[in-house]
Amino acid sequence: MGNLPRVIYVGIDDTDNLESRGTGRQARSLARELEEAGLGTALGVTRHQLLVDSRIPYTSHNSSACLTLLSDADVDDVVRAAAAFIRRAAAPGSDPGLCIAEAYSVRDTVVAFGQRAKSEVLTMNEAAKVAKDSGIHLSGHGGTNGGIIGALAGVGLRHSGADGRFLWLPGIREVRGVLSVEDLTKRCGITQFRRMDVASDALSDVSNEDMPAPHDTVDVEDWCRPVLLDGEPTLLVLPVTPRVAGVRRWHIVDRDVIKKY
Repeated sequence: MGNLPRVIYVGIDDTDNLESRGTGRQARSLARELEEAGLGTALGVTRHQLLVDSRIPYTSHNSSACLTLLSDADVDDVVRAAAAFIRRAAAPGSDPGLCIAEAYSVRDTVVAFGQRAKSEVLTMNEAAKVAKDSGIHLSGHGGTNGGIIGALAGVGLRHSGADGRFLWLPGIREVRGVLSVEDLTKRCGITQFRRMDVASDALSDVSNEDMPAPHDTVDVEDWCRPVLLDGEPTLLVLPVTPRVAGVRRWHIVDRDVIKKY
């Protein structure tokens, strides 16, 4: 009897240089490669912003990426395939790191490490100890191997369910213009829609009756980027019109707001 499907996180960081494809694009390519190898179904790729500090070597923005995979494969097979991809795809001069963990094995210490990486300068030794104590895979694949810090942090932050934005969801790159809430859920798996307060750029604390309904429409323009809230892909929106005949129009928030996640 084979393994039951379960969620596996694949975190990567520092796979790029200033002239190469970014780590986010590498994560999307890795998702496609793992699917083609029969190792699972990619559920999404999230971007996680880490501390920007002159003491930390990074390429451009110091963010890491985490791929979420639904898989019944042995974790060792996923590790081997992902490591081979990183070794082949990482740019010259990069310091790539890889972290792979089944969701159930991600301890609070890994989540805490990810949260600390947003405000503290951490070390590779700290990352290695946290991973070892949690029994999850962490490895470096070139240069200083410094990417292991961001790779582990990405897994912790993704598991927290409340950090980052989605670089990819199935179908998200094909979504454009005005669609119904129901269509967005069916086409790319966005499961939550949250209203923002215009004055404060904070999530509004409003009743369900004043949130987007299935037949409401949302203008996502050409840059639909849900964020990760409550463990779910969540689209941040602003109302455009009052509710008329049971239907209301909404618009996604500005990119600058989304990029804060």
